[in-house]
Amino acid sequence: LASSQFLLGITAIPKCFGNTLGEACSKYGRCVAPDTCVCDPGFFGNDCSEYYCFGVANKNITTPPCSGNGICSMKDVCICNSGWDGPQ
Repeated sequence: LASSQFLLGITAIPKCFGNTLGEACSKYGRCVAPDTCVCDPGFFGNDCSEYYCFGVANKNITTPPCSGNGICSMKDVCICNSGWDGPQ
């Protein structure tokens, strides 16, 4: 059945990347069709697993997040390398 069809009055729940409901879309979006996520604000990617850290994509190689002196552990949260400090 397609995700928009009804079965005995219950809508079929689509799977996104092998998961349904709360586990789908990396918990940062909603699964609207098979393997199709609509991401929450600030999150992106096929499965909503990518996010922005102060406006820079967490996996950006050209312009690394956290001014290149730390890692972005979650949306807008930098963990600074030793000897560095600050929010970004």
